[in-house]
Amino acid sequence: MPSIETNIWMAIKARIQSLTLSPALPVVWPKGSAPTSGKYLTVHWMPNVTQRRAVSSNGAHRRPGILQLTIFSPLSLNQAPEVDTELAGQIAEHFPTDHRMTFGGVSVRVQRAPSISQAYRSDAYWITPVSVFVETLA
Repeated sequence: MPSIETNIWMAIKARIQSLTLSPALPVVWPKGSAPTSGKYLTVHWMPNVTQRRAVSSNGAHRRPGILQLTIFSPLSLNQAPEVDTELAGQIAEHFPTDHRMTFGGVSVRVQRAPSISQAYRSDAYWITPVSVFVETLA
């Protein structure tokens, strides 16, 4: 039987896999390699500190985390910033407040509307982060 942490990740992963963007983007999963050209989306799962909610040693723990989805747009595309803001909005809409994702009997809930940050520039890309705040009680 998978651990709670594995079930959390699998629930989140299934939701990401159901994401359809227009235009479609390649997804770079943890431990994956970025494409050598073009726009793409990276996935990072960042669990936060587990919190004990009850005195009972077998009580449920609160397991918060941030799903960080980041759009990488090559500078060479020379697009208006609204293009990536629109893609970020499509991603955010896929994770509405209180949406539940379940795997192996473990449920992960979106805590609030995702946060979209303004794009910033690296050497070769415009980078637009979308942060999805989730929690699990298990």
